[in-house]
Amino acid sequence: MTNSVTHDEAVIENMRASVIRKAIGPTILLGSGTYFDFEDPESSEITIEDIAYGLAFEGRCAGQCYSRLLQRRVFYSVAQHCVLMSLMVPPELQLQALMHEAGEAVCGDMTAPLKSLNPSFKAIEKRCEAAILQRFGITMTDLVALKHHDIRMLATERRDLLLWRGEKWSLTDIEPYDFHITPWTPEQAAEAFLARYAELTSTPAVEPTAANSASSAEGEKHHARESDKYRPCPSVDESQNSGIGTVGTRHVVTDVLKRGGGEENQANHAEQPLSHCSHIATSTAHIMPLAAPESNKAAPPPQTRELGV
Repeated sequence: MTNSVTHDEAVIENMRASVIRKAIGPTILLGSGTYFDFEDPESSEITIEDIAYGLAFEGRCAGQCYSRLLQRRVFYSVAQHCVLMSLMVPPELQLQALMHEAGEAVCGDMTAPLKSLNPSFKAIEKRCEAAILQRFGITMTDLVALKHHDIRMLATERRDLLLWRGEKWSLTDIEPYDFHITPWTPEQAAEAFLARYAELTSTPAVEPTAANSASSAEGEKHHARESDKYRPCPSVDESQNSGIGTVGTRHVVTDVLKRGGGEENQANHAEQPLSHCSHIATSTAHIMPLAAPESNKAAPPPQTRELGV
């Protein structure tokens, strides 16, 4: 029996190896058509679109998000986390905040508790992150300040997007931000990320590539509808953004923020001009406490937990 198990494991391992490109090391194929080499990330030609879409389709909190506002499970992306954080930090840290999870575009978002048990993975991720930041000419100048804002984002996400009932984490004395998070779709998050990057680097907007844009007539119609949906809104009162602010002349991020993202908001606002859209900074005072599901009424006793994402 043991020999059979050993043989099966060897067969399975060979099958796994067959899908890993090892000509120049362990690599993955990116959406741009280039390869990312985990043993030589410094030589990889990753693009900003690879990062934007990689983070936009990567879920925070291992996908275990539940919106207090929508009262249902939701998808909340790493890209949205980065865009929102970039809007909350001082100007000199905004680009750094936007790109602070760049390594997760290729490594995925392993939760912090699990990552603490995998130091080798953490080392690989940090090297990939450093290589990507170097490629885009970004230097992290104040890691302490960035971590503070990152934890405030986590506190906000815990309040808005997790079934948290007050049990004690190690988020001591960290207040959440005074806005409510409504999740965006992956496509909205990617578009917002690219627009924010273009704004902060004063570069032209990244045009959709052949791989990311529809070539059919229906695809062109959809693109026209999306372009109209995110057009600039001349009637926006910036003073109502509660400190979130706009992203400048491109408006794309601000428009997505006002729409709030999510399936319901897309359906409600798809045909409305932006002047009719609500603002992102939904007051937390207007959000009712989340009632626990019947099967979870009995809350566990308070205990100290490691950071959850």
